[in-house]
Amino acid sequence: MTEREQMCGDKIRHEEKYHAEVHAQWMFEKNRCKGKSKQTSEFNVYQCKFCEHWHIGHKIKAFFK
Repeated sequence: MTEREQMCGDKIRHEEKYHAEVHAQWMFEKNRCKGKSKQTSEFNVYQCKFCEHWHIGHKIKAFFK
């Protein structure tokens, strides 16, 4: 998978950061209501360097030794 496919791919394109944040919050609430609250804290809103729109992805987890 290329970097472009990973960052942009078939993700929803939001023209405004605010719209992406509202959508991420909706996803959080939807998953919380379904009992998936642990997964919902891992959403991240970011601006794509390829299409310049805003996307919602998963937060990158850092592992420390």
